[in-house]
Formats: sequence, structure tokens, C-alpha cells
Amino acid sequence: MILLLGVGVIGYTTVVGRAATSRQATFPPPPSPPPGTAPFPKPNFTVVPPTVGPQEGIPAITPTLKTTDPKAATFTEQDARNYIAQVRIKNHPEVPAPVITSVRFLTVAQVASTLSLNVGFDTNELVCVVQLNESGTVAAPGSQQPKSYTIVFDIYNARTGYLLSETLR
Repeated sequence: MILLLGVGVIGYTTVVGRAATSRQATFPPPPSPPPGTAPFPKPNFTVVPPTVGPQEGIPAITPTLKTTDPKAATFTEQDARNYIAQVRIKNHPEVPAPVITSVRFLTVAQVASTLSLNVGFDTNELVCVVQLNESGTVAAPGSQQPKSYTIVFDIYNARTGYLLSETLR
């Protein structure tokens, strides 16, 4: 089961074999902040939870490489850089463009050991990790104080190009 959280809405998908069903539940909006306090700023990005399965995530980078090797990447480092530059600027023109500090193709096991990130895939699965220098503040779940971040890790499935997760540090 995968939970996708939104403002006042929880959607979930149950996958059994090859069939998938989706349901959506609606809840009242969260209460207003106490008098004299400011509401948390809205995040300027989407945080994608780790998912399981080769077609999970959000469609993102378009594969450009043809390969019959089931473990090989279907897009290049430059494809990842181009996607970040185009999508971040197009979707968030009010935010300064992030600086891409690295693009690496790693196995899930390497991501877990070197970056301490849980991707939720098989340890031998190849992913593309894009590290960005980007500053911002988000409302932290269960906290009254916004949390700042300066580094973002976007993790893409190296076969499909789908965005699997975005981690802020």
C-alpha cells in the first residue's frame, strides 16, 4: 500500500498481482494556526515518498537510450541535468534555479550505504541520484517550527526515468 498525502486528501493504491485499484478519502482541512502565529509557508516542491515496483513514481526523465540490458540506464547524466533545468524553472519560476552538484547512477544498496537514503527498491536496482544545492524552508510534520534545508536529493528509476523520491537535508 502506498500513501500519498495532500492537503485534506489521502489517496492510496492497492496492488494485487497486475491489477491495481485506487480509492480516495476526503478529510476536513487542517485547523487554522492559533491566534498570533503565522501559518507555515507552503513547500515549493513535491516530496515523493519511496515506492516499490519498476513503474512506480512520477513520470519525469524521458528515456533516450535503447538497451536490452535490464539493469542498464535508459537516459544519460545530461538528460537528467536537462530535465532538472527545464522542469524546476518552468514549474517554479519564483524560486532561484538550483545548482546541480552531482548526477550519479548507483544501485539502491550504494545509495543506502553512501547517502543513508531508503529508496524502497531491490538493492540491485539501478537509480539516478541528482544532488542539488537548493535552500528553502518547509513545514515539518508534527513540529511547530519550519525546517530549513540546503541540499535536495532527487532519485529516479534509471530504467523508466520516473521520480521515486525527493529528500531534503
